[in-house]
Order: sequence, then C-alpha cells, then structure tokens
Amino acid sequence: MTNIDRAVDKLNKARGFLTRNNLRTNEGYAHTFDRILQGVKNLDSGFGSYSDPLSSVFRGFSELRGFSEGPGLNAVANTKGVDVVDIGILTAVNSFIPYLAAERSMTKPEDLLTYQYLEAMNTAGGLTAGNTAVHPFKPINIGMDLSRGSGASTLNATGASTEVPVALAFEYPIAKGTTVATYDADGAGAGVAVLGADVRGDGKILWEGVAGVSLTINYATGAVTSTEDLPEGAKVTVTAIPDTTSDSTGAKTLRLRPKNANIILTAEPNRIILETSMEQQAYMNRLLGNLISAGGKFDYGQVALEQLMNAFVYWINTDLVKATWNAAKTSIDDTLLASTFTFDMTGYTGGNFTQFADTKNDRLNAFLLGLQSKILSTSNKGITYWLVGVRGGEILANTGTSFIPTPLFAQQLNGVIGTYKGTPVLRHDYISAMDTASTNYAHILGGHRDPSGAAAPVIYGEYLPMYSTKPAVNFNNPTELSQALFNMSKSAPLVQEYSVRGRIKMIS
Repeated sequence: MTNIDRAVDKLNKARGFLTRNNLRTNEGYAHTFDRILQGVKNLDSGFGSYSDPLSSVFRGFSELRGFSEGPGLNAVANTKGVDVVDIGILTAVNSFIPYLAAERSMTKPEDLLTYQYLEAMNTAGGLTAGNTAVHPFKPINIGMDLSRGSGASTLNATGASTEVPVALAFEYPIAKGTTVATYDADGAGAGVAVLGADVRGDGKILWEGVAGVSLTINYATGAVTSTEDLPEGAKVTVTAIPDTTSDSTGAKTLRLRPKNANIILTAEPNRIILETSMEQQAYMNRLLGNLISAGGKFDYGQVALEQLMNAFVYWINTDLVKATWNAAKTSIDDTLLASTFTFDMTGYTGGNFTQFADTKNDRLNAFLLGLQSKILSTSNKGITYWLVGVRGGEILANTGTSFIPTPLFAQQLNGVIGTYKGTPVLRHDYISAMDTASTNYAHILGGHRDPSGAAAPVIYGEYLPMYSTKPAVNFNNPTELSQALFNMSKSAPLVQEYSVRGRIKMIS
C-alpha cells in the first residue's frame, strides 16, 4: 500500500467526524478530503507507518509518524511524530474551518478558483444586456421574466372630441385568426357589443350592425386601424395573441450565456523555528525520568507538540476571522452599520419593564432577525453561525433559554461557546479587539457556510499542510538545536453577500 493509499484510507475512516453535526454534507467532506490529500501529494514525502486516524484527536498524537522527524534531542522531536494527514483531520475538526470557510486544495502556491454564472446577452425578458440572471451565490434576478408573451394582450382606444379613426399598435406581430374587437358606445360598459373577430385571417374585422365599417390588421407590425372615425366617448377594445414564430431574430427572447469569474488565492508560507539546547534537554530528561520513576506521566516533548498544535489551530482561526471581518465590512460598510445595523441597548438599564413591555431580549432577537433578513435578501441563504467577541458573547449568553452554552464558554476564550436559538456561536479575541477599538460597542457577525462546501463568506486554501524539518545543529554552537515547522495556506473573502455585521451599543 502506497503512502497516498494509506492517506486515503485514513481520510475515509475520518468521514464520520468530518460530517458531524450537519456541518458538512458528503460534497463538503469531498472538499476537505481533496484539500488534505492534495497537500500530502504536494509534499511528496514518505510518511512511514500510519496509525488510527483519530488518535490525533483522542490520544494526543502519541503513536503517529511523519510530522516530527524524531526521535532526537529536540523537544518536539522527542515525541514519536505526527502525520500530516492527522494534522489536516485535527484542524478540520477543531478549527473554525467547518463553520466559517469553504475549502479548496491548491496545486500550486498561487491558484485560480472559478465559479460560473449566467449573464443576459440581449435586452429581453425583463433584463438588460449585461445583467446577471442566475448566480450561484445570489438570489435569481427578480426582474427576469421568461414569458415570451404567448398570452393575449389587450389595447383600447376612446373617441375624443375631435373624432379620429381607431389607431392601436401592439408591440409584436399578431397571429392570424386571433384578434377580437368589442365596441362600447358610451365608454361606460353599458352598450358593449362584439364587433367581430378575425376568423377569416384576412386582416379585417367587420363591425356588426355598421355597414361597410371594419378594422384593418397589419399582422407583421401589430398595428390595428379603422377606416371610420370613432365617435366621441365610444370605446373600442382589441385583443390579440402574438405570433411568436415570427420572431426570427430572437429579439424578444431572452438569451443567456455562461460566464466565469475568477478568484486568485495566494498561499503564504508560515514558519516557526523551535530552539533548544542539549543542556536544557538533559535537564528536562532528568526531570522526566524522575517523574516517570515516581509514577508520573509528564511528557516534555508531548507538551511542546500540543502547544504547537494549539498555536497552529489558533493561527488558522485568526486568519479565517480576519477574512470574515473583511467580508462583512464589504457587505455592510461603516455608514450602513451606523444607520441601520446598530442596536442601542443603553435604554435597557433601568429595569422598568412591565409584563407586556418590549423587553431587551425581544428587541435583541428582532435585531438579530434583521441581520438574518439582510443575508436572505442578498444571497437567498440563512445564517448558519454567529461570530462574536467577549462582549457579544456576554450579551447573547444573557438571554435566558435562547442561549445554550458549551463548557468552552467559561473555560476557553476562542471556540464554539454555545448556540443561540440553535445557531452555533463562535467567539474569538480578534472580534474582541474590534470591540475595544470602537468603544462601548459589541460587534456581532453572522454568515452562511454552505454544508456542501460550495461557498461561504471566506475560503481556506491550502497548498502545504503543517510539516516539520529534522532537528539541525547550530554550527557555531553545537549544543544548540533548532527545528522548523511550516505550512502554506491562506484565507480570503469569497462571497461577501454571505456575511453581515451589526453592533450593539452597550453604554451611552
């Protein structure tokens, strides 16, 4: 079995975890599968033996190979190593990627991502040439009318003080034998009578009871005229069906053409160098030996590795949150934020509420529903996550049974801290920094991440997964060791219409 075959086997075994909690469909899992596997192919390295795919999550990387080139004297290399596939699974499970981002693999450091939409090529069907008719990330253009006008159209004329002949003009050719005319002597509907119909298809409608008087039809231009004047106040109504087969040029038929839009994503190299020394390592090994002999299970290298993994996941999350913030700022600029998407909660500090009062929680929920409506109107998609800082988390948590916290709410700053009316709430200190920058406000971002992996406010592209070098000795100081860890990935805004932001004023 090749290294790639083993990687595929591990990813297939991890499918249940990558599709948990309805955050991913099988199509969404396929994007994750492709991203991680492509990273393995890009590295083109030998990974050695593979372990159970989820031991990276549940056993702390204790039996994996490939990530660290140990054993050796370096703190991280003292562990048995972590396979790059397991790191990919770990970040797919424990990071914000399943909530915030669409995923794509990158076959080269700068990759071209495309999507297709349909554009109107002519002015017809309610659209103007150049309008977008169908877009994968936006609602269908409400102005689009696919009707070719095959139903009957009606026009009428009323006699003026100066009597004139009937002159009506339909905007399309008329099918033979379909035109019907009625005559109303007083224009009030009291004396409506059928004048006649174009049953012969000869371009004439005889006015019954009026000798020698008729309407003349020009089938090609849609013009209907009479040889006699229409009396003052009298009304003639003409109904006709268009001849759509005469539209030989297709000018009245909407024509659409597929178009491609491109997004260029550039993976950035991210590097960490760990440094240690033989003296330090000898001391820690002595300490480690004493702990083990005393029945302890402290593993110095394992702790360093877990710290690195936490830092790596935190870096991915921070990059994702920054891109999400930028996407939301594009969707809701500062002017719109101040005028429409700011909820002033400062009036709810006196506690003077009656049983039937419009309470803080009512108003807060209405405000969040407004953010939901914004995304629905621009993307036809609903909110699948809320992203907050510390202040926003406090406000949502203070809404009674609407918020159900997870243990992370009180135990960890960054992570999924609960659900608000069933929607996951994510907290990150980058949003807290934005709250601090705008004094007395708490920002709340909402967004839609499609479970199929097709689209989200941001995209996470990965060219190389996290990997490490072998420990190297410093030539000038042979007792000093260093080891580099690196990856190449990047997050960037993708579908700004899938994001929205609002803020809550807390203090007047």
